[in-house]
Amino acid sequence: MHETLLIPTEHWKLDDYVCQWEGATRSAVDGRVSALITEMHDPLLANFFVLWPLYPAGEVVYVRNQLVMAERLPGPFDPSRVGEVVEPRRGQRDEDGRKISEWFVSLADVEEFHLRLLGRNRTC
Repeated sequence: MHETLLIPTEHWKLDDYVCQWEGATRSAVDGRVSALITEMHDPLLANFFVLWPLYPAGEVVYVRNQLVMAERLPGPFDPSRVGEVVEPRRGQRDEDGRKISEWFVSLADVEEFHLRLLGRNRTC
């Protein structure tokens, strides 16, 4: 199954996302929690950023959508430190009892995606 992901490219270009995703997928393959930045805006002007946290668990990686509100951060959002704003994976419901949207992919698929990112012609 393939889906389309629309990402803003006013602040970051596609290669910026690809470089960030390369590092995030490598971390997930190595068993560390990380996140794909899917909406990067100017950290000095933006109200929010969107992440897809990656939570490795054995042979699967759980993925969620996380909205990061700039006003809740101690300073400007630093994409090189994205792991510091990833929320822990707790339960299946939020504090209001609503089901949290979550999906999973195989660790092998994340590793394959990582290798495809490495094969792109760009400099990180």
